[in-house]
Amino acid sequence: MKKIKYLKAGLIAVFLVLTGIIYSCQRGGNEQPDSALGTPLTAEETKQEDTLADLPKDTDIKEDTDIKEDKVTAAKKEEKYFVHICGAVKKPGVYEVSQKTRIFEVVSIAGGFTKEADEDYINQAVSIEDGQQIYIPTKAEVKREKAGEAEVTKDASGKLSQASGRLGQAQNDAGSTDKININSATKEELCTLPGIGEAKAGSIIEYRTSHGGFQSIEELKEIDGIKDAVFNKIKDRIVSK
Repeated sequence: MKKIKYLKAGLIAVFLVLTGIIYSCQRGGNEQPDSALGTPLTAEETKQEDTLADLPKDTDIKEDTDIKEDKVTAAKKEEKYFVHICGAVKKPGVYEVSQKTRIFEVVSIAGGFTKEADEDYINQAVSIEDGQQIYIPTKAEVKREKAGEAEVTKDASGKLSQASGRLGQAQNDAGSTDKININSATKEELCTLPGIGEAKAGSIIEYRTSHGGFQSIEELKEIDGIKDAVFNKIKDRIVSK
């Protein structure tokens, strides 16, 4: 009987040991994924990671900057110039052209040369400048110029002096520093100023007639349509005498 009791006690002990081993194995198996994956993120950490993911990358910022620079460059390239071509062309006047336009292209826009024009007098390959006046002389004018013909006038002391003709004034020279007197300029002369068309030129003449002339060039801004933007373009090219 004692042997049976010992046998039962041994079996119970073995059972308890096996049960403990099995429980330990099961618990270790359940915890293993957490140890392999690391500590689970908190809600705050998850929110921070999402915020970082939404931030623009350096490459995105660079691409946006490049696009803006391209737009600025394109805008500069599209800037327009105004030039006045007159003389021996079929359609003299003021034309709006692109920056890189050359004189021969302006001549073409103005309908081409007349039969009387001296086409070789000016360098047609020269690039134009904003506000430039291009004068195309006739062959007769060039012939007189070469012959040294000029007007003969008297100065205040009564002595004879020679006044150079129109060609000698270098009106086709882009670097000309002659300023336009807004108190005496004709409508055509006013139209050579950048931003001044026939309508504004007419308004300038009407204003100076009704007000007895301009006391200063700044008085131009009293005219409708001539504000700071237009005035700043022409202020260095005008006087009020």
